[in-house]
Amino acid sequence: LIDGLEVSTTVGAGVRNRLDESFTPPFTVTENEEKEIDPTRSLIQKVTTRQTNWTWTGLARYTKKFAGHKLTGLALFTAESRDQEVFGAQRRGIDDPDIRTLNNGTIEEQAFSANNPEDAPNNYTNTTFGLIARVQYDYKSKYLVSAFVRRDATSKFSEGNRWGTFP
Repeated sequence: LIDGLEVSTTVGAGVRNRLDESFTPPFTVTENEEKEIDPTRSLIQKVTTRQTNWTWTGLARYTKKFAGHKLTGLALFTAESRDQEVFGAQRRGIDDPDIRTLNNGTIEEQAFSANNPEDAPNNYTNTTFGLIARVQYDYKSKYLVSAFVRRDATSKFSEGNRWGTFP
């Protein structure tokens, strides 16, 4: 397109699905030779987690030579996003230790999902963006002027503090 300009880009993405299960079987509490099953100490829990991420990087390099002058420019950017959603449920009061399903629990039904951040504190979306630019001027390999700037952003900081510039 433009003489002396080189451009390249890379895109990547990934998805990870995970299912965690935990099971605490019912057990007997013995006190003064009396046996009693404590249903509140038995538990079955299932949690699913979905993590997605993508990355996009780009590079542009420009070089121009004319009559002892050389001008070069470089620009590089990267953008990334990471997202995690968690859904889970649990029940206590397991009747039969051989049946490891949520329906086997009889008390303290509880569920948490991505729709309620208070119930699922591990849900998040993080994005970052970075840009680097450099310009150099050279006259007959005797005089050199160079300028550089970097600009970064992240969603982890508050709205007014997401961007930073580093000359």
